[in-house]
Amino acid sequence: MISLVSKESIIGALKKCMDPEIRMDVWTLGLVRERDIEIKGNNVHIRMIPTTPFCPYLSQLKESMIQEIKKVKDVGEVEIDIDLEAKWEPSEEVRIALGI
Repeated sequence: MISLVSKESIIGALKKCMDPEIRMDVWTLGLVRERDIEIKGNNVHIRMIPTTPFCPYLSQLKESMIQEIKKVKDVGEVEIDIDLEAKWEPSEEVRIALGI
């Protein structure tokens, strides 16, 4: 089945989803990477790594991601799995921006 949904359009939607505490979008933060986006037909599955498993905004952030992705033309179902086992590793640019 050929998908009308592209990874680029999903990435664009993720760039609109801001972490309310850090005030940076989930894509720039590296909470989702290109390899974590799977498109089957018009359905989107994403694996997300939180900055910390104890993030108080995790459910709010997940819901924001789902809503933005659903705005992308031709997107069907959206599923986001939160990987609490993986460790978030920000890029050097993000580390500098956050002072870590």
